[in-house]
Amino acid sequence: MIEPPKVFITYSHDSQNNKRVLDLSNRLRKDGIDCNIDQYENSPPEGWPRWTVKQIEDADFVILVCTESYAKRFNGHQDQQKCIDVNWEGAIFTQELYDAMERKTSFIPVIFSRDDLAYIPEYLHAATYFTLDNKNGYEALYRVLTNQTLLRPSLGPKPSFAPKLTPPPTVFISYSWDNEDHQLWVLKLASKLIRNRVNVLIDEWDLVKYRNDLHYFMESGIRESDYVIIICTPNYAERANCRKGGVGIENTIITGEFYDENNYTKYILIARNYDKNVTECLPSYLKTKFAMDFKDDSKYDQKIEAILRKIYNIPRYERPKLAETPPDLKSEII
Repeated sequence: MIEPPKVFITYSHDSQNNKRVLDLSNRLRKDGIDCNIDQYENSPPEGWPRWTVKQIEDADFVILVCTESYAKRFNGHQDQQKCIDVNWEGAIFTQELYDAMERKTSFIPVIFSRDDLAYIPEYLHAATYFTLDNKNGYEALYRVLTNQTLLRPSLGPKPSFAPKLTPPPTVFISYSWDNEDHQLWVLKLASKLIRNRVNVLIDEWDLVKYRNDLHYFMESGIRESDYVIIICTPNYAERANCRKGGVGIENTIITGEFYDENNYTKYILIARNYDKNVTECLPSYLKTKFAMDFKDDSKYDQKIEAILRKIYNIPRYERPKLAETPPDLKSEII
């Protein structure tokens, strides 16, 4: 049969504390803890100091009920003359108490009110203390005394969370109003991008958000977008070179930002409706730049994928990592 844990309670004596300590000890004994306090004794033959030291030495746990008067006696600040009638308490403040710490005896500070937290002895500040002003505090203390830990649940499956999406990229589309067919082609391109989680800014749908101010829309849209798609046609090139209409205004803004070294990847050129050469569609300042050829719509989906890869910075073929060591090559003797 497993022996019940032995507990000794040390405390300062006053009428209120005596009652609380007696109730605590009685409850522990009722719950199977071999708890002892001086109130169960009349007058031990060996005297109170030796009896107290013996209790500390035999206990598995020593509970210190920390109050203001207890702290004063522990630290030797209380008037010695006032303690003559309870001189036996001095034993728990002597070297015997410190020596007991070197054994397996565990010292547990408890308080009956959080107001007494400041009166826990300094050398026990690192110890776990228990507040006995509610049933949870008593249960926690009892678990320590009886070595009853909370049940550790078994590991469950790892939860799966949906990926946290970053804000979608914003793309401004610059184009010329060549004819109705061309405008419809541009809107289909915008719709395709939107369905692939690209936030598109285009005058047909977004001008109203900018108070129908075309200049404000162009300037804000171009500067605040992550990318600018320029749909180049011969008519677009002519208007851009001559600074005509909306295309001319847009290109004035674009030209100012195009040569900024931080924006060189911002612009995506698309060429269509040219006769012989892609350069027919490009404004003068863009003739040396690469443009995606959309003259033949038979490969439309493949070219849309190329635009999306550029916007999302996902190359079709991933660049391999540089090898850490050179190849094992040997020279031959001629």
